[in-house]
Amino acid sequence: MLTIRDRILALSEPAYGDFQRRLLPELPPESILGVRTPALRALARELKPAQAAQFLTALPHGCFEENQLHAFLLARERDPAACLAAVEAFLPYVDNWATCDQLSPPALGKRPEALMERIPVWLKSGHVYTVRFGLGMLQRWFLDDAFAPRFLDWAGQDLGEAYYVRMMQAWFFATALAKQPQAAEIWFQPGRLEEWTRHKAIQKSIDSRRIPEETKQRLRALR
Repeated sequence: MLTIRDRILALSEPAYGDFQRRLLPELPPESILGVRTPALRALARELKPAQAAQFLTALPHGCFEENQLHAFLLARERDPAACLAAVEAFLPYVDNWATCDQLSPPALGKRPEALMERIPVWLKSGHVYTVRFGLGMLQRWFLDDAFAPRFLDWAGQDLGEAYYVRMMQAWFFATALAKQPQAAEIWFQPGRLEEWTRHKAIQKSIDSRRIPEETKQRLRALR
């Protein structure tokens, strides 16, 4: 019987692997096999429950594609409590921005109170991709009907100097400005966010089609 690694290798494309290595310079080149996302999603659907369960406990994985597959399998978990526990077990092993951003299981949104308790813990973890994940969950689930101004305080605090964290902070505030403009715009004033992050958030907001032109004009004056 083919192992999951064998099945991933059978799907690999060397030229696509070269492309992915340029996008993921933080990973060892040999850990990227070159499998397209639709193929990995299809593999997640094809695995039998026992195979998937065994794979999810076999941490750490040995390549980027196995981590991606792990994220896609967690997206298929329907029980919120089980999903949250599995996410917690996986987060320490997430080692790149792509897997971090793919890790967004819908089941987590069914228990916003539990998610709200964990996000501050993730933001304080000190692990780059756990922090980025916490910001991503805050952005996905708490900028619409569940919004409260304190979530901007959570996202705007000093979360370290890591590039992939600061980029996510900028993305968060650009999204917040589109969805909660009255509460979010003050965060673009000098002194509220770390300066590089603030400028990146301004840039993303100006590039966004969701931000009104009059707001963009005010942002340009803050550069």
